[in-house]
Amino acid sequence: MASFRAIETISDVLIDLLRVSHERLNEGENGGLHRSLDFKVYQGKDFRSEGGDGVSTGVSLFLYRTVVNGTSRTPSGRRLPSGETQRSKLPLDLHYLLTVWADSASTQHQIAGWVMRTLETTPILPKGVLNNVNPEVFRADETVEIILNDLSNEDLFRIWDVLGEPYRLSIPYLVRNVRIESEETVPGEGVVERRIVDVFQHENGNTKTTGSG
Repeated sequence: MASFRAIETISDVLIDLLRVSHERLNEGENGGLHRSLDFKVYQGKDFRSEGGDGVSTGVSLFLYRTVVNGTSRTPSGRRLPSGETQRSKLPLDLHYLLTVWADSASTQHQIAGWVMRTLETTPILPKGVLNNVNPEVFRADETVEIILNDLSNEDLFRIWDVLGEPYRLSIPYLVRNVRIESEETVPGEGVVERRIVDVFQHENGNTKTTGSG
């Protein structure tokens, strides 16, 4: 399970993955793909930054929705060696929109095809990749799965209506079951039982310590 920085890290890792893949492609024959591409994590206001810090030719990543993965939610957390229990993990599904930016439709289509092929080649991101940007956010045995999302045209166009911008070629992706770990703990059953026994002995004037640990 990951720390609270998991969402931030995944966004950065996805952009970094595309940037590094593009750099490697440019080291050899890039098949006609545009050699100068920008990659950036967006928030809503960035879609209106034309002529400013926005992407002119390249790809933006926009997290437009986060929901709890109900099938993976559990009522209790992990039992620690101390006997305490960590509060339940928070499993999230992250809904992203990858938007392609270019002056011509031809260049947009080239970039879109390359992005989809790149992410399809690396659908599982291991800890070594995840912690390359923000170290120690994910545990050693954790991975993240990236899949093409099923988003209707109606929902897709509604997003652009809310952003207040003309539609641009966009591809929805889903990162599934990102489990955020709590740093808080609650006393375990053994600790509670010992306290009850100690109170009982104190009230009866018996100072001898007995009971479970």
